[in-house]
Amino acid sequence: MSPRCARCRTSSPRKLGELGGWKILAGGAESEPLCAPIPANRYFEDGATLDAKRHRFVLVELEVAVKLGQDLASGADESAVEAAIASIHPALELVGSPFVDRDAIDFNTKLADLQSNGAVVVGPAFSADVKAQISQFPATLTHDGAIVKSGQGGASWVQIVEAVRWLATHAAERGMPLKAGNNVIITGSRVLAPSEGTRDVVGAFGEFGSVAATLDHPDARIA
Repeated sequence: MSPRCARCRTSSPRKLGELGGWKILAGGAESEPLCAPIPANRYFEDGATLDAKRHRFVLVELEVAVKLGQDLASGADESAVEAAIASIHPALELVGSPFVDRDAIDFNTKLADLQSNGAVVVGPAFSADVKAQISQFPATLTHDGAIVKSGQGGASWVQIVEAVRWLATHAAERGMPLKAGNNVIITGSRVLAPSEGTRDVVGAFGEFGSVAATLDHPDARIA
């Protein structure tokens, strides 16, 4: 495993099906961002109902996602990345965990298994003119009608483009080049909160856009 692969601290998603996209921490302090591939079967559309028991969700994160409309080759520059990004979206990442007590597990172990991704729900695209405002987006998570977390700020458009530019080379080196067909890249949490039995989740970036999901809890339903 190369040093770049070690930064991902994850195995290949090939055993889990086709590649659907990536997660990457845009705007972080490290020169090589934390990242991981995400299988296509973990992506869902806005309003999806997800089996919370199957995925063992522990956290909900509100993120900004980008979709590629063109392939991106290794060594792509910023202008190529800009041209390849077809749209920008709000997204929920549902973080899953196979551990009974996740807090008792060391940090690097928790990052394993595709960096603990359980599912990604992608909302409708933002207006095309939001790029200059992305770093100051107001962000709110609502669980079952009550606001549980809010904040403001995150990676800028320049930082997101730079992260995708880096990822184009990294992904190609791992034999999973960025393609228009595996095109959804989430770029890091803006706000997050424990799921704790929540059913209805809404993540909103003010008036810019929102994304929603329903977390189904079969045990609770049976009871």
